[in-house]
Amino acid sequence: MTEQSPEVRQSAVQVLHTLPESPPHPCAYLPGHVARDRGFGVHRMQPPTWQAMLESGWRRSGMTIYEPACPFCSQCKSLRIPVDAFTPDRTMRRVVRLNSDLATRLVPITISDERYDLYRRYVRQRHDGMMTGSRREFELFLGQSPVDTCELEFRLDGRLVCVGTIDRTPDAWSCVYCYFDPELPRRSLGTYNILKSIEFCARHCPAGAEASLYLGYWVDGSKTMAYKARFRPHEVLDAGRWKRVEQSVPWDRIPVVELGPALRIHEGSVSRGASSSW
Repeated sequence: MTEQSPEVRQSAVQVLHTLPESPPHPCAYLPGHVARDRGFGVHRMQPPTWQAMLESGWRRSGMTIYEPACPFCSQCKSLRIPVDAFTPDRTMRRVVRLNSDLATRLVPITISDERYDLYRRYVRQRHDGMMTGSRREFELFLGQSPVDTCELEFRLDGRLVCVGTIDRTPDAWSCVYCYFDPELPRRSLGTYNILKSIEFCARHCPAGAEASLYLGYWVDGSKTMAYKARFRPHEVLDAGRWKRVEQSVPWDRIPVVELGPALRIHEGSVSRGASSSW
């Protein structure tokens, strides 16, 4: 992985403001559980710094960098795919064939009426009410970024049917969000977005075959997160260590891939330390 000098790490993040821990709220993934988050707003962050934070379990929403801060639960675990080792299963190969008529290209993040209409229809039909689907929500969530961000867009006969937002770093890409035409469920466009993200990451990421694709948090036992574990092999961050999952095996028998010291965040700087508290 790319290493940063202390001087670079000190200047690579421009923090807008720190955010207090959120009030307790119902967990979106595990019924009956209570969740909390913590994070900070950022104006700019260099790709190597964001890469180090991804490796330590942080995620991004708009201009906010965040991580779970649940006092009695640690089930949200970052999941990533080593792109060179990934092998699609039979269902995934079928999805690729089914969507062979789509035109796919990598473009800058874009705010447009066309994209907002697709986002609004997706959120209103596919989400449980936690997101409003408003234009302001769309622009704050997906129309701005403090890191190097792009989009994969998918078109069917010129019509926009799917958009995947991706952050890029020297050694990895990170899937931020995907929204698609809810009237095309048989195409499995969410799965196809991940498959094409793996392909584009292997082709365009500077790390090449050594690159990883981050899929965000995976929660064991959550139906809405189960799809992420189908992409194998994958690696899951558990208690500061990455565990490689080659196939369906008991959690305590998954081999461990060592990870360096967790990232510690201070307002206005980034440094390495033994814990992620701040």
